[in-house]
Amino acid sequence: MQQRHALTLLETLVSLAIVAVALGLLLPAVQMARDVAARAGCASNMRQLALAAHQYAATHEGRFPNGCQPLRPDDRMGISWLTALLPYVEQEPVWQAVEEAQASDPSLDGRAHSLVARTVVPVFLCPSEGRRLAGRDFDDTWAVKSYDGVAGTHWRADDGIFHRFLDVRLTDVTDGTSNTLMIGERPPGPGGSWGAWYARWGSSVCPLVQIRAAGGYAAPAVEATDCIPVYLPLAPGRPDSYCSVTHFWSMHRGGANFAFADGSVRFLTHAASSVLPALATRAGGEPIHDF
Repeated sequence: MQQRHALTLLETLVSLAIVAVALGLLLPAVQMARDVAARAGCASNMRQLALAAHQYAATHEGRFPNGCQPLRPDDRMGISWLTALLPYVEQEPVWQAVEEAQASDPSLDGRAHSLVARTVVPVFLCPSEGRRLAGRDFDDTWAVKSYDGVAGTHWRADDGIFHRFLDVRLTDVTDGTSNTLMIGERPPGPGGSWGAWYARWGSSVCPLVQIRAAGGYAAPAVEATDCIPVYLPLAPGRPDSYCSVTHFWSMHRGGANFAFADGSVRFLTHAASSVLPALATRAGGEPIHDF
């Protein structure tokens, strides 16, 4: 009769300790690999959007789309640059739905607009963003996005690439396309507020949601009354903070992806915050230090 050998308590504890150490080493590596993959996927999406902007310009006399295109003399309404790029990112059916909704209801209040607003467009989302829809009920629900058009130093200054009622020519970018920001990361706010890609009313008003200034001013969220009154164009943020919707940031560690006007995408660390306003202007002539 064979005698069975069992592990002693000490041997069991040592084995568990070894497994715990191995997991402790493995999990951070897995998390880092996921972050690197998400960052790369995010950069790929932004590159597609930047190239789409150039394709748009090629068919519109060298002009990029308006940051916020007016539908009538009311600057609180309009088609954002994201909407204008739909046909150039293989989203023709969504663009067709937009045109039909605009034709049937210029007020942007009807059900046709609600259907458009609920449409998730994958290229508008960073892989690190887990949310897809936000809102309260069917007629007040919207699909979120992760990217804002760079509106120079101020969304009213008209010195960047994407502004309301302004279509910038490629030839207007005299600072050099490789030194001028076009698109930056900025996750949706708490509950997905301030994160809609389709410009309508309320939390989807274009100048506050689809474009973002990189200068000394940012339109704050109404709820962000307790924010520190020091504005940093690029700084760490939190998904649950209204203060974070006022500046560029990302879910990646250490910084955020930015697409430049030449179509390239670079990861800028938080240390680049000081040069972001200079990079955001298209013809400022500012000296640009290393970033």
